[in-house]
Amino acid sequence: YSTMQKAIKLLCDKGLVITLPGRGILRREHIHTAIEGKLGATASERLFNKLKQRIIDGTYKAGEALPKLDHFVLEENVSIHTVLRAIRRLEESGIAHKQGKHWIAGQRMKPAPQHVKVAGGTKAPVVLLLVPDSHGWFRITGESRGHFLSSFSSELSKFGMLPQLVQQTRSDKNAFGGIPSGLESIRAYIRSLKNRYAGILIFSIDMKQDLLTRWIYALGTFGKPVVFYDFSNSFPLLNRKTVRLQKSFFRFYSDEQQAVASALAYLHRQGHRKVGYAYSEHYTQPWMAHRLQLIKKYAKELNPRIGIITTDKARMQSVVSSTRHSQQFAAIQQRAIQNFTHGVYKKDFFTVLKESIAAAHILSTTKGVTALIAPNDMIASEQFIWMRTHSVAIPSECSLISFDNAPFIAAFPVSTVDFGFSRLGYLAAHVFIDDIPVSGGTAGALAGRCAVIDRGSIGFCRNKKNARSEDRAS
Repeated sequence: YSTMQKAIKLLCDKGLVITLPGRGILRREHIHTAIEGKLGATASERLFNKLKQRIIDGTYKAGEALPKLDHFVLEENVSIHTVLRAIRRLEESGIAHKQGKHWIAGQRMKPAPQHVKVAGGTKAPVVLLLVPDSHGWFRITGESRGHFLSSFSSELSKFGMLPQLVQQTRSDKNAFGGIPSGLESIRAYIRSLKNRYAGILIFSIDMKQDLLTRWIYALGTFGKPVVFYDFSNSFPLLNRKTVRLQKSFFRFYSDEQQAVASALAYLHRQGHRKVGYAYSEHYTQPWMAHRLQLIKKYAKELNPRIGIITTDKARMQSVVSSTRHSQQFAAIQQRAIQNFTHGVYKKDFFTVLKESIAAAHILSTTKGVTALIAPNDMIASEQFIWMRTHSVAIPSECSLISFDNAPFIAAFPVSTVDFGFSRLGYLAAHVFIDDIPVSGGTAGALAGRCAVIDRGSIGFCRNKKNARSEDRAS
């Protein structure tokens, strides 16, 4: 007993625990919560709010069992009666229910119809998926966008709901036959579904905002949810007020600013103060240049700031045109052809690939540059191969990070920023399932939560002396 007292006193002296009257010994992370409990919300209210948020976020997925009550007793340092009060409040709010001996996240739902599981059925609720055309359908299943669709479809299937495809237009020669296309055709199809219609998910489509607003309003007149998956955040002004739909409209979008800030903050914590951005000046799409602008903006806001280095066009072209590099580019092109399914013209894509890899080669050997940021995972994977073949050690000599967390990048030890599309797909599905509260605020907008996935290509700054001197200068 005396040994235990000495240990507790030592922990108190170190500031790791504290003793509160009536609360016993608390770990440091629980101190603020315990003090708040004396002044504001009770312990059961705080636990209720925490569990509610975890269910809404998908930490505890709807339809799955919550951890045992003893888990929350230990995690929150509260009594079993406090946990029970919080769980029962979840049940009263329709956010959890009891099934046998287990507490289940989400409302009590009817089991999925057996005919849906076996043969697709004819009575299951239907959620429409609106895409631009058949080409747009294949595009949304690739790269990081596939995370959203996979999570979305999995949740619908779990609750016995059927996704069905509709198209904005049939103007392309590869349009799927027999699929409703055009606004009037889609509205007629919705009317034919009657009470089976559960709502519509709109993927990013080729429309101006005025036309898109009219489409959303027309599709929202059926009284069911309209969810717009704004993958690239192209319509930030689109909200419930502009589309004239209260509560039934949602816009799910990517937060590129948070993604860029997360990547830079991660590099900054590792001591990197001079970072290269390897990109192609010939790339015609604006997203790459926009990402560079954000990188430069947030790099200046760090303290000390990170210097962003790019390459000049003349030096990059000299690397691209060299015989030695051209031979290795042929092998890279062959790999890219095998993996290339994204609908971009191969000629343009290879121009991007060549210039970006040349930029990586220059920057990774430039004095003072200790890390590279790649525009996306496809380019990062080839930059990784390039640096490995040129004996640039990753991450000891040069760190590498990119964006998207595309499925194929998991085969490479390349760190990346995940935009949180799996979580958005989960929440979008439950807008239609309607078993947990999904709130987008007054505007109906929900952003993905970005997170850095470190697969080993980010290390501490190799030039620590240079980093320390720059810190002192700042």
